[in-house]
Amino acid sequence: MKIVEFITEGGKFILGRAGKPGGSHKGKISRKFRCTSGPRRGRIVANIATCHAPIKASAKKTMTVTRARRPAQTAFKSKMTKKGSGISRAVSTYNKGLVRARQVKKAKKK
Repeated sequence: MKIVEFITEGGKFILGRAGKPGGSHKGKISRKFRCTSGPRRGRIVANIATCHAPIKASAKKTMTVTRARRPAQTAFKSKMTKKGSGISRAVSTYNKGLVRARQVKKAKKK
């Protein structure tokens, strides 16, 4: 057990794809966090401190323009990865289990 698994202020522990940059190299599962507060609320990040880090305006602008150019193509590629990649399906299955475990834990507290 790592201390980060107990202290998750600003984020929830989840699993995500990891590996080298680029979609075809992501053949591992690693620990990540979903930000529950801060400017990156709802985003998945590798380090919980990133949730409250300042936003880079130039990088945000570039990404906004890039995503706006080809939304249909991006959505199609994303769908193919999520449906076809074995690692993506495994991550999805594990995260569903984590959500169920969290719900059971909450119910027991009441």
